[in-house]
Amino acid sequence: MKRAHFDRFLSVLLALCLLAAVFVTAFAAVPTEAQAYERMIALREQYPEGTPWTDENYYPWKGGIYTGGSGCAAFVFLLSDAAFGDLPARMIDAVRFDRVRVGDILRVNGNTHSVIVLTVGTKSVTVAEGNYNSAVHWGRTLTAAQVEQADYMLTRYPEDEPAPAPVPPADAMTDVRRDWTWEGINYCLEHGLMTGVSARTFSPDGLTTRGMLMTILARASGLDTEGGPTWYHKGMVWAMANNVSDGTDPEGVITREQLVTMLYRQSDSPAAGLSALDRFPDSASVSPWARDAVAWAVRIGILNGADGRLDPQGGATRAQTAAMLMRWQNLTA
Repeated sequence: MKRAHFDRFLSVLLALCLLAAVFVTAFAAVPTEAQAYERMIALREQYPEGTPWTDENYYPWKGGIYTGGSGCAAFVFLLSDAAFGDLPARMIDAVRFDRVRVGDILRVNGNTHSVIVLTVGTKSVTVAEGNYNSAVHWGRTLTAAQVEQADYMLTRYPEDEPAPAPVPPADAMTDVRRDWTWEGINYCLEHGLMTGVSARTFSPDGLTTRGMLMTILARASGLDTEGGPTWYHKGMVWAMANNVSDGTDPEGVITREQLVTMLYRQSDSPAAGLSALDRFPDSASVSPWARDAVAWAVRIGILNGADGRLDPQGGATRAQTAAMLMRWQNLTA
């Protein structure tokens, strides 16, 4: 081969290598959903829950379509760039829940608010957002129906990228074990009855408060419990109005007998049958006012006992609460 021909061949070869390198680099720049999540959640230390965030906050965006945004848009653009760098965004007008991925931006509330997806479950997503009551908020849950009511979605994944299989929301929680607690926790996360204490933790061994259960049951009835002077205010008002609770001590730990009593009242106080208590050695420790409720819960399978005992005065853990809520909805539907 003549030297001139060889030099030309070498030049073409180098050009092809450079083109391949550019292609590989561009392809590698698309993060996995796990990588997108880790990059976004890493900003939580810098912008913890409750960080002030208003329309005064502005952020220029690398995704195209918009040059930047203020308020809620600024926060989701900030997290989006952390996850995707300078990958271009696409706008999708008709939002399908089965196409939503970690890092996608949803425009919701009648085209007035932007949120970014942190985790995707089988029937709901968790999101992060800014300017939520003038602050940063991590971990709110949106149901599949709420997602599909979004005005539009911005995604930075390639158009031909297949939608991944949905991950059960309980598996996104680092402290949820694959034992008897998993099913109830996953059910409550999927159905929007309970949320994690953070985007990645559920605290299954943490104790449930009375205010938590009032709020959960209010949500189960279809009430929007967001807003109010306290996080539990709307749930407490609902519980009092519907004779589910007298509203006292909302921040106090709820006992197992108090929990099933609220479920019993919400189920219109059906016939109990006190004989259901006879097989438990500590049945005499059930408070007189709770005996019908506890017997009903045992009879239909909501309350199975802890190590062969009712433990009616024991504080209900979040995992126990989730399991009883799942059984209650499935057994009384």
